[in-house]
Amino acid sequence: MLDEALRAPDATALPVAPLFDPAYKANPYPWYREWTRMGPFWASVAGQPAVVAARHADVAAIYLDHARFSSVKPPSPDMARFDFFNGLQDMTHTDPPDHGRLRRTVNPTFAPGSVIRLQAGIQRLIDDRIAPIRASGAPFDVMGQIARPLSLDVLLGLLLRVPREDYGIFQAMTEAMALLGETTPDGRKPQAYRDAWAAGEAYCRRVIAAQAERPTDDVIGAVVRAFRAGTLSEAEVLVMVINLFVGGLSTIATLIGNAFVQILSHPDQHALLEADPDRAGDATDEVLRFDSPGLFNYKFAACDLTLGDLSVPQGTVVYLIHQGTGFDASVFPDPERFDIGRRARHHLSFGYGVHFCIGAHLARLVTRLVLASAMRDLPPLALDPARPVRYGGWEQERAPLAVWIEQAIRTPAA
Repeated sequence: MLDEALRAPDATALPVAPLFDPAYKANPYPWYREWTRMGPFWASVAGQPAVVAARHADVAAIYLDHARFSSVKPPSPDMARFDFFNGLQDMTHTDPPDHGRLRRTVNPTFAPGSVIRLQAGIQRLIDDRIAPIRASGAPFDVMGQIARPLSLDVLLGLLLRVPREDYGIFQAMTEAMALLGETTPDGRKPQAYRDAWAAGEAYCRRVIAAQAERPTDDVIGAVVRAFRAGTLSEAEVLVMVINLFVGGLSTIATLIGNAFVQILSHPDQHALLEADPDRAGDATDEVLRFDSPGLFNYKFAACDLTLGDLSVPQGTVVYLIHQGTGFDASVFPDPERFDIGRRARHHLSFGYGVHFCIGAHLARLVTRLVLASAMRDLPPLALDPARPVRYGGWEQERAPLAVWIEQAIRTPAA
């Protein structure tokens, strides 16, 4: 039994874990060397005492322990920077059994068998993006010319059948979610976020209402039918639909951008992939281990508990450094070596257990196809040294803002 008067340590006496520092987002790797050699530890995160876990086994165990570590965010101004869905409790931030009830409504659409049926359509979209790049021979920005527009076309167009003229509503929502770090101490969100949210919510309410007259046999129809049947509440169906429209846009785009950055930053691995584009699946897994779209996740101590050598009071935020787990040498030998041959399928970049990311199979498929197509269809590529990569994105994300790439000049045939 833990002492009822248990309190978290004074944040000023703790080492700083700079999870929200731009310098950390730009280059988090030096911290992983230290953190993956330690068990869970107390740290000051954004001026508050918190527990940080970065070893693979610790993070996996916390993901599985729903009784002691909750995904439900407490209603606190301190958590407003993570309130992407404007006070609504999205599926990611629920615990079993509610999590299972919510997830069952969308699971069939994102199962591997369903996702692979989208491959031909995704490939056509990729070909349409790559063809003008190849024809121009000019330097190009992967994020602006492939990654972001492709994520919109795949998720909104191919999967959710959103008219192209409406894409901008959800692109604006996604971009506005990156502004939540500017939330005021009393929890007031930036005006740009509130405006984007209002437009997206209004659109989704119209989509839900339209199902009464014109029900569809797709994932939106399935979610609304669950609401009509009483399986989902009004708030749950709204946040589920909003999450479908915005939840994966940034993840897919970021993974594509990170893949090009890492492949082109490691010439030996680039050469291997160029020689055999069918290795793009293994390359995608290594990118997920080495440079995943998400930097960390978080849980909350559901009761006073012990974690390793720590006594942790109820309500404490526990940060799971799932990108860091890819540098745990006990699981991934020589972890700082980027190696597309290591077959790093057991990374935790998409979470673990029931909280394994529902869109993981789709994100991996799109990235694999883009990499393979670029290796086959474009001339030799290189990062533009005059335009270094800068990072931004949501609070938990390491997203390239632009990735400029040069194409080798073709030599005319003799």
